[in-house]
Amino acid sequence: MRYVLTVWTLLFAALLSGIVAADDAPMITYESVGRSFYAEQPEAGSKRLQDLAATIKAAAEDDGTLRQELIANKDELPPPILYLLAELTFPHDPAEAVQWYWLGHIRARLDAVLCADTTAAQGVLYLPGFARSVYAYTQANPKEAGEIGLQVMARDDLKASKASPMWICAHGVKAMNKAVQKHLGANPAIPAPKETPWLNEKEKVVELYAQILDGSREMFEKLTQPTDEQLTMKLMDAPTVPGTEGRNIRNVFWSLQDDILLIEEFKFTEPAHLLLATGDGVETLQTDLYASTFCLAGNFMSYQPNDEVKVQPYTHKGPRELRIKEGSFKGKGRIYSIEYSDRDVSRGGFHMRPAETPIFSRIGQSSLTCQWIKTPDDGNVPLNANYLMDLGDGRGYLESVDGGTYLHTSLDGKAVQISDTKFPLRCMKYVPFLDAIQMVACPQFYVGRNGDAINRDLMNVSLLRLTGGEPEIETRPFSEIPGERGATQTLLTKRGVVRLMPRRNTVVGDKPGGLYLLENNDWVKIWEGYPLTGDVSATGCKIAFTSVSHPNRMYQPKEVRTIDLCESWEER
Repeated sequence: MRYVLTVWTLLFAALLSGIVAADDAPMITYESVGRSFYAEQPEAGSKRLQDLAATIKAAAEDDGTLRQELIANKDELPPPILYLLAELTFPHDPAEAVQWYWLGHIRARLDAVLCADTTAAQGVLYLPGFARSVYAYTQANPKEAGEIGLQVMARDDLKASKASPMWICAHGVKAMNKAVQKHLGANPAIPAPKETPWLNEKEKVVELYAQILDGSREMFEKLTQPTDEQLTMKLMDAPTVPGTEGRNIRNVFWSLQDDILLIEEFKFTEPAHLLLATGDGVETLQTDLYASTFCLAGNFMSYQPNDEVKVQPYTHKGPRELRIKEGSFKGKGRIYSIEYSDRDVSRGGFHMRPAETPIFSRIGQSSLTCQWIKTPDDGNVPLNANYLMDLGDGRGYLESVDGGTYLHTSLDGKAVQISDTKFPLRCMKYVPFLDAIQMVACPQFYVGRNGDAINRDLMNVSLLRLTGGEPEIETRPFSEIPGERGATQTLLTKRGVVRLMPRRNTVVGDKPGGLYLLENNDWVKIWEGYPLTGDVSATGCKIAFTSVSHPNRMYQPKEVRTIDLCESWEER
């Protein structure tokens, strides 16, 4: 507390003694919003406020007298002083401190819209620094902070401030630029600022006031909503795979045979590497992976070797060549070439982003078999390889377009519609313990970064079964995770649906996400952190996933962690 009273209070004292109203200053009234205040005369000041400024400046410890004086003058004081009051109150009554904090916050935002200089509102962002203990409390207790905020919205004195908004209007960017020019003299290279009123037009303020009040109420209501802290927590151990610490891991893959874990490591100055987790460390299997082209199906791999890095410019004069390396991931693999004449190639396993380009393609890769599909160049078969998926084992091909998803028995065979939904084909993955195809296995957006709902037709677990009669898609819907934002990945395990969410959004800022298990239609958090992408073993028990220490650090090293959902689950 001494820190507050010896540093920040000096600033507040300067504010009070420098910007106060003269006793004979004219009254300015905004009748439409019930706001009145005296015009500023910085060179003069009321004796009462100057005495209060001196009291704040001289206070070494809070004995209660200062707080009571601030409370008695709360409607005459600029909002920053309410932040100070909140900080002084916090050691005695945190809930009351939050009340003063939110009252200062709302009044500060209302004052900002009175300024003709719209950049003045940026000053509100700095005010929480004057009540750091209270700010931290609201971050750690969002539900309580939201409930108190709603109480503040109902206060009779919410809009009772009589203090001039000059405290914030005088610090807008335009006002500061004007002051600098006045101090340094006119610069011929900079146009002289126009003389404009410092207060906003009265007819504009009504709408702006309503926006501030509605936005504040919405913010408080969101704070009271269930958050991750209200979820059931059954946190499990997720040990780091030895040898992956500090590496730039891009993807993880479970071989569908023998529960072997493969890891793709990105290199900045050389081709990507394929690593094998051995239990004691990692072993390098391949050293020539190009970009994100690695695909794994069972023990079969397929990718472009690094000698294909140079992209050939497209011309109409002849076919291009696509070089492919494939075979068992334990072997050397064979390299062969495919010629194609159209300008796009759809490639990659289920970790790749879905191919959604409208460009027609004669060649594409299945994420289920990792085999390449080449449709005829003569145009007789109007199938775009960009929207085709080879199901493998002679089961035909899936085509997914705006009209829905279709099953072809062959490339020139009759198509049967099996769904009205357009699925992102490169996201498909075979789930061996269910003997079904998961239609959306790669990360997807269901809630945008601004909280808007998107891709809701894909917000479910859709399983395609092709054995025992007609093809059938089984759909299991699921709900949002509290605080869900951005791309999440859905994994199918023997314990149920698990979703990876890198971070969760709250009104008080982003917090760590984690792994969430759907149990009895409710989400249960089983690991907390920043997971990026993952895969499930053939048995359906083990999850391997990449994670980072902080989601905003670009190109930071990632590590691989594993969770065994079957081992010792009943003890939890």
